[in-house]
Amino acid sequence: MTRVMDGVTCAAGPQNQVKAYGPGLQSSGLAVGKPSELTVDAKQGGKAPLKIIAQDGEVNSVDVQVKDNSNSTYTCTCTPRKPVKHTVMVSWGDANIPESPFRMNVGAGCHPNKVKVSDPGVAKTGLKAFQPTYFTEGGLCCRYSTGHRRA
Repeated sequence: MTRVMDGVTCAAGPQNQVKAYGPGLQSSGLAVGKPSELTVDAKQGGKAPLKIIAQDGEVNSVDVQVKDNSNSTYTCTCTPRKPVKHTVMVSWGDANIPESPFRMNVGAGCHPNKVKVSDPGVAKTGLKAFQPTYFTEGGLCCRYSTGHRRA
């Protein structure tokens, strides 16, 4: 017996007892250059080969490192290289596990080391207490008051 999920044919069998979960399978929140991790739990799947294929939305392969935890679970790590949708296909014994393929959105991420702050508001000298000033951060102009009033 076979069934079709998301256009992918899945044969009835032990792969239906295998599960994949973890932060690396979130539909969003993943970032370029940040390793993402998922776990494959095959404790109920019997013995079969695990196969994981990851690719970005431009159909480029993404390297996946698989660690056998010696308890029928596997820790899988991949690092997205582009801020595009990614797909991870997990199969057990040459058939996809439930919910595979998994699709995730990968963002550019946050890079605080690339932020530049300049202008008078951040000068080492010359600021006057309680006088408004400004500074530019990453092309955005921010206004603030120098000094704090106590109640």
